[in-house]
Amino acid sequence: MVAQLKLDLVQALLDAGRFGCFIGVSEDGRDIILDVPEDAALPRESLDILKQYKSLLLALSCSSGGKHIENICIGDYERTSGSYENEADAEDHFDELASRSGLWKIHKQVVGHSWQPRPGADQKNTLRIDRILQPTQKLIDAGWCHGCAGVEVKASGLKIGKPVSQMLDYSRCVWSMPTGNTTTLKYTFLFPCVSALGNVMSIMTQNNLGFCYEHRGHLRLSIGSTVTFGFDSVGQLVVRSLLRVGKKAGSR
Repeated sequence: MVAQLKLDLVQALLDAGRFGCFIGVSEDGRDIILDVPEDAALPRESLDILKQYKSLLLALSCSSGGKHIENICIGDYERTSGSYENEADAEDHFDELASRSGLWKIHKQVVGHSWQPRPGADQKNTLRIDRILQPTQKLIDAGWCHGCAGVEVKASGLKIGKPVSQMLDYSRCVWSMPTGNTTTLKYTFLFPCVSALGNVMSIMTQNNLGFCYEHRGHLRLSIGSTVTFGFDSVGQLVVRSLLRVGKKAGSR
């Protein structure tokens, strides 16, 4: 089923590329613009498939400032993005982006203890997360109400399956902050990564796992296709306080 969905998406993108379609991002950075030339007879079914993958197209347009569809490489969106040769380079740039906003206090290599180990798993009780972002009072006043945010940092070009598994474990930890307090994480983000496909996206969204990447020189955090923290095209802060994800249990 997943393989067929990917084939359908690739075919829809090929159709759109043949007609010279272009994707861009709206001024507020929350929606996509699919520009189809007036005389393009883009099949209706292809357009419907593209609409189903709104989050992917939004990530593509955000990461590139807009591009012609024929230049899109789908395989890139099952891997970490960017051009960081190693994890240390990615961490340095993440720290720079997070510091640039002046809205986060960065805690590095924070130790946590699992309060819900998976049954039967050979799992360490002590884990370590690359970064925890603590919101400043200014950010809280701007509407951020999600507490501290976790960030797992990887080099570019890696498949995202293993990092997502790590992040699931991190969601079941209590973290010992350098301030002497402890905290759990409502949301954990993967850097650098702009989106995912199909079932991976669904699993991440349901478990409050999101994407962290650079957008127009600023740090951006998103859950699914929803920007939770970032800056729009004119440099205005965007904070989403109400997120309708990760609340269901049992049958979906």
